[in-house]
Amino acid sequence: GQEFRLEAVPGTQVQRYMVTFREPFLFDSPYSLTTSGYYFQRYFNEYAESRLGARATLGTKLTDLWSLAFTARAENVDVKDVAPWAPQD
Repeated sequence: GQEFRLEAVPGTQVQRYMVTFREPFLFDSPYSLTTSGYYFQRYFNEYAESRLGARATLGTKLTDLWSLAFTARAENVDVKDVAPWAPQD
């Protein structure tokens, strides 16, 4: 059947939030679709990093042992509060 997952991991150094939905038989076909969105933030000694993204996977079962899947992902990565002595790269 369908799956829905909601994950929340709040914290002071690391926090992560994710929501995922999976449809194993898309429109009563042999194809499956999984979509998810997420937000991740982590504080390091020298900087802070945050990621906001989404992912979609379309798959199909070829045999009882083999399946095929294609995934697309888009992500925005933000780095801030970088130490002044850090290299330019």
